[in-house]
This record gives sequence, structure tokens and C-alpha cells, in this order.
Amino acid sequence: MPKISFVCMVKNEEQNLHRLLPTIKTIAHEIVIVDTGSTDSTDSTKAYCTKMGARVIDFPLVWTPDIFALGKNKGIEEAANDWIMICDADEEFSAPLLENVRYTVNQQEYNCLWATKVTFHLDRPSWIGKAYVLFNRCKGKFVKTADFHADIQGNLVVKNTDSALYHFGWLFNAEEKKQKYNLTTIDSKL
Repeated sequence: MPKISFVCMVKNEEQNLHRLLPTIKTIAHEIVIVDTGSTDSTDSTKAYCTKMGARVIDFPLVWTPDIFALGKNKGIEEAANDWIMICDADEEFSAPLLENVRYTVNQQEYNCLWATKVTFHLDRPSWIGKAYVLFNRCKGKFVKTADFHADIQGNLVVKNTDSALYHFGWLFNAEEKKQKYNLTTIDSKL
């Protein structure tokens, strides 16, 4: 199987990394964590990431509209492999999605995998969307979208799957989320 680098941009994600990294470790050959300025138990978070085989890149960023593209691209630049598996720390790959990742990197037709993103709000699934979870970095890169998010653009041949990427980032209310991330410039998005 071609080698995969997992890239994750984090800020104050200590609890989520404990859920995410054991699953990622089952498939990724390399784990790159881009810390954009955590103020939680950063030392214990870094120790845990290191224990899980991750390399932590300190990349402090001020919250601006292009923060997600900057942080993710930094991790991709630091990654050793062309196949990049990516998600946020508050997300988790389902077992079927991991199988889709394995399939995609072992074939020649596709260079990108688009998964079904199931977002939980207050302990129950509340909406479904789509998210890029794997791509070959020779074919694309992250760019800022109209809001503060980032999307992959490039010469992509996309495999679409119904396999789930679970998103747990809204298990608390908007005020708690605002405090967690110390948001300033994107308050209107909450």
C-alpha cells in the first residue's frame, strides 16, 4: 500500500486527539499535528501525540479568514508522503471510511476521496454534508473558501463515498464553542 501521511490542524484539542489518533494510527504511516496556538494542557497534548507517533509542528496563527488553508497547507508541506489523509481533531473516520481510504490509495483511477460528513449536535446526528478526507498532494492544495473554511482545489479525480466521517465539534452550544477557540474574527459564523 502506498504510504499515507495524516495531517491535522489543532487548537485546544487535547480531548479530541485522544479519540482520533488511535484510529488514525491504524492506517497512517505518518501523523503530522499542526498546533496553531493551543492554550490547553499543551505539554501533555504534545506528549500524547508523540507517544502516538505524531510529529507536532508549532505554527501559531491569529484567527483570520484564511487560517484553515494556512494551517492545513503547513502540515501538508511538512508531510513526507504524497497521499494526505486529513480531518479536524473533532472528527473521526468510520471503519468503512478507512476501508475506502485503503482502496483509494491502491488504485489508479482516483486521486481524492470525498466522504459523507455526519455532524452531531447535542449528542445526536443533526446534519449531513460532504468532506474531503484524502487526496494526493501532487494534484491539489487547500485554498480559502468564501467563509473561513478551506477546500481542496486542483486537478482532482474524486471518488465519492457514503462512508461516514463523524463530526463531534458541535456537542456543546455556540457560546462554549466560541470560548473554546477564543474566536474573534468569525463570531458571526456561530
